[in-house]
Amino acid sequence: MKKTSSVLLAILLVLVVFSTQGCFLFRNVTLSIENSELSIGIGESEQIQIKVKPEDATVKFSSSNELVATVSTSGMVTGVSLGEAEITIEATKDKYKSALKKVSVQVVGEESFSVTFSVIDSSGAVQGANVTFNSETKTTDASGKAVFDGVLAGNKDYTVNKAGYNEAIGSVNVDEDKTVEVTLERKTYIITATAGTGGSISPAGNVSIEHGANQTFTMSPAVGYSVEDVLVDGESVGPRSTYTFNNVTSNHTISVSFTTLPPDTYTVTFNVSDSEGALQGANVTFNGETKATNDEGMAVFTGVLAGSRAYTVSKEGYNNSTGNVNVESDESVDVTLTKKTYTITAGAGSGGSIDPTGEVIVEHGSSKTFTMSPSDGYSVKDVLVDNESVGPRATYTFNNITSNHTISVSFTTLPPDTYTVTFNVSDSEGALQGANVTFNGETKATNDEGMAVFTGVLAGSRAYTVSKEGYNNSTGNVNVESDESVDVTLTKKTHTITASAGSGGRIDPTGEVIVEHGSSKTFTMSPSDGYSVEDVLVDGESVGPRSTYTFNNITSNHTISVSFKTLPPDTYTVTFNVSDSEGAAVQGANVTFNGETKATDTEGMAVFTGVLAGSRAYTVSKEGYNNSTGNVNVESDESVDITLIRQTYTLTVNAVGEGTVTKNPDKATYTHGEVVQLTANPAENWIFAGWSGDLNGSANPINITMNTDKTVTGNFARVYTVSFNVSDTGGAVQGANVAFNGETRATDGQGKAVFTGVLAGSKAYTITKEGYNNANGEVNVDGDKAINVTLTKKTYTFTVNTVGKGTVTKNPDKATYTHGEVVQLTANPDSGWNFDSWSGDLTGSTNPVNITMNENKTVTANFSEITYTITFNVSDLEGAAVQGANVAFNSVTKTTDSQGKAIFTGVTVGEKQYRVSKDGYGDVSGSVIVDSSKSVDVVLEKRPMIEVVDKTFSVSEPLPILIRAQNLGEVNLIEVVIQYDTEYFDASWFFSVRLSKWQPVFKDPGNGIIHIGLSPNEGATKLIDELTNILSIELTPKKAGTTELAYTSYTSEGGVPFETNIITTGGIRLSGSDLILDEGKITITN
Repeated sequence: MKKTSSVLLAILLVLVVFSTQGCFLFRNVTLSIENSELSIGIGESEQIQIKVKPEDATVKFSSSNELVATVSTSGMVTGVSLGEAEITIEATKDKYKSALKKVSVQVVGEESFSVTFSVIDSSGAVQGANVTFNSETKTTDASGKAVFDGVLAGNKDYTVNKAGYNEAIGSVNVDEDKTVEVTLERKTYIITATAGTGGSISPAGNVSIEHGANQTFTMSPAVGYSVEDVLVDGESVGPRSTYTFNNVTSNHTISVSFTTLPPDTYTVTFNVSDSEGALQGANVTFNGETKATNDEGMAVFTGVLAGSRAYTVSKEGYNNSTGNVNVESDESVDVTLTKKTYTITAGAGSGGSIDPTGEVIVEHGSSKTFTMSPSDGYSVKDVLVDNESVGPRATYTFNNITSNHTISVSFTTLPPDTYTVTFNVSDSEGALQGANVTFNGETKATNDEGMAVFTGVLAGSRAYTVSKEGYNNSTGNVNVESDESVDVTLTKKTHTITASAGSGGRIDPTGEVIVEHGSSKTFTMSPSDGYSVEDVLVDGESVGPRSTYTFNNITSNHTISVSFKTLPPDTYTVTFNVSDSEGAAVQGANVTFNGETKATDTEGMAVFTGVLAGSRAYTVSKEGYNNSTGNVNVESDESVDITLIRQTYTLTVNAVGEGTVTKNPDKATYTHGEVVQLTANPAENWIFAGWSGDLNGSANPINITMNTDKTVTGNFARVYTVSFNVSDTGGAVQGANVAFNGETRATDGQGKAVFTGVLAGSKAYTITKEGYNNANGEVNVDGDKAINVTLTKKTYTFTVNTVGKGTVTKNPDKATYTHGEVVQLTANPDSGWNFDSWSGDLTGSTNPVNITMNENKTVTANFSEITYTITFNVSDLEGAAVQGANVAFNSVTKTTDSQGKAIFTGVTVGEKQYRVSKDGYGDVSGSVIVDSSKSVDVVLEKRPMIEVVDKTFSVSEPLPILIRAQNLGEVNLIEVVIQYDTEYFDASWFFSVRLSKWQPVFKDPGNGIIHIGLSPNEGATKLIDELTNILSIELTPKKAGTTELAYTSYTSEGGVPFETNIITTGGIRLSGSDLILDEGKITITN
């Protein structure tokens, strides 16, 4: 029985499993691989081609070794390094059995090697050399080595360079690990040293110097000569005995010129004195100089050439002394200066004399005193010095006299006798200080003894007035015959104060009260019984009710009056005590009584003061209470007790729709201010929609405060459930956002989004999901509803452009792509072009490359032309490299280095023109067909050149403009014809010859033309091969700007044409195109 039960149980379990799970046990994801083995190169990519069902299954890719190969989410495999890796593909779908496949990947590549460069010079290993090889540049280490790894097989060029060394270039045939030994040679430079007539330079000629070395040159003048100038690279460094080139990094020139020593000179000493001895500070002008004599009276002039020379000796205050000195040897000249003299003309008018008088002779810088003497009965009236008054005085002194002067004195008769008059002023108390006494045209104040003294008073009767504030004036006359004393007594002023009182009292004192000036007076106001002071008027102005008033410092008449009034009747205090029915004090109740309204305090009290006797009504009120009214019979201070009764209200609640409203507390009536909580209770499938009546809003529960009878309605509404079922062509869409009824919900794994509690009515919805077009619509909610919505995937356009020459292919190539679709792009450059990079909606340089479509996209493939390096090797006819030549090529100008090289990189294919030029050489032009990197050899031929050197100077400080020549050979004549712009320079010009022992001839044809010819004198150097200064021209600028000194030609009045030319010692005339004529740019600044 047990065995049978076990078998039945097992069968039952199997049936249960099959019945519950049979719906998915036999549903599988199918996955097939078209390319299960891949072989790709490093940096190459290839797409794994798969087919999967169902198509909406999720596919994941992973690499077993991402150091060898990586895989994208779309199955694009990219080789990273040599080796093998395995790509696992897993396809899954909910409620399906997943599928798993593998793809083997072999990443292959070319074999690479290591190349080591060992760089040395004559001394051993060279550290810091730059080795350019295999598209890299590395610097050698302390052992002179630079190691390049990962070098592919093949013949590869290298370049090794380091400052101070000649560049080493070559190639390596890489077929195994190799070591390349490179020996660098140090650069050497030539310093060309030359000396003119009259001396030598050591070392001389072409001196070879290693890069970075120093070299000193010594200039040695012959007997009778000195160094005139030293030119370094054509620029003057001034006369010097030695010159050192430090850290030499290029070729240089140094030349020295000498000049004959000057003739013998002598010393001439001037000894200057006056009548008193040696004279310091005298100015001696002699031999083009002016010197001051020292404290011994000497002025010494050195370097004086032989011959007769004039002198002038001068000093302030002395007469000048002039003469000549015949200089044949050192000379001593004695000079005596005489002082200058001046005349002072002195005169006196009638009534006195001046001493000395007449024309008085005085020496320069001396002083002279004159004395004025009046006769009896006279005094000095005025003294005039050089016709300017200096006032009456007994003497006058002229100090440090340096010119002629005049002095004259005038006299006047003496005045009559005068007297002193003294005023003694007092009052009733004694001497009076500060009184003003006006007498004899003056006003004086008496001192602390009461005295005022007047002096210089002429005889005769004279009036006076004595005054002082607060006193009556005193006047009179004084008969002055001698010194006088006058006694004056002043009396004080008085003022009247009129005092009066109205009925009901008195003022004391009263009537007209006499007071002295400046004194004080107090008045007392006394009301009668039953009266009080109403007001006090002083000089008609109210000073308010008061019992006394004092006039202080009285200086005028015044009035004072007082009025009285009867006293008011008695008043009382009435206190109201307000409470409620429970006996609690009521604060804030309004009590209206005796014409006032007051609020009760915290004790329920309101107090009224100043209440007259009699019956008076009151009202007591407060919000939420019934008013209380009544009367109080006031006969004394009263206390009134009031009890207020609270108001009560009813609260009615209603319901609209299916639901109820409850009150808490639930009562028939509520007192004022009582709070009631209302709760709305909706029935099933109904919601509370809000309150109306004496309450609004939708808060639930909600409180309401009772302050009147109230009616409140709870409103309920019927609600429904709306379900959205969202799918696309592949089935249910999970994660779509459904916006409906003020909410947004995401669809679940079955594509559903359910909204509950939806009110009836037409309602809009919007469904969105990335990669899909939005779906919009409306639902008429009148019951539970299910809405089916199908989303369509977005499609995008894909535009590809090119910059440069090439094409782009798309795989797949379609007009539009659905969201998430992967497109492979391949850039195909034309011949002679490279693919550089992607731009726009794609970056980087991977090619081919995948891009995932999630919007309209535009991608540009950028192609660039393949470029080459063109090297110009410039030399002269002797095959020597020409440094500093300008090579214009491929829209760029470069200067050749010490090896005569100018290297142009990045040159595109095609025929291109070039031009090579250098001062002193003829220009060379040509073309290069660029189809690979190549070298172009150019040979320059030296040609005679005359050059105007560019110059910059200011309007206020013009500098000489230099003219130089080169490659002329031996010449008998140099003729220069140039023209300047008369808008920028004045008509006058000057020049100086810079060639030793060459004779100039010049003409000024006008119109800004300068014509100068040079020919050598006997002993002159005729050979001009190196760059040599031949002339300098000085012009006077008129304004700032930029102009040129240009070569020109003209025809003289006799019909002879002139232009710039040279004539060689062989009699050959070179001009025009035979010469290189380099014009000069002149920049004038402010």
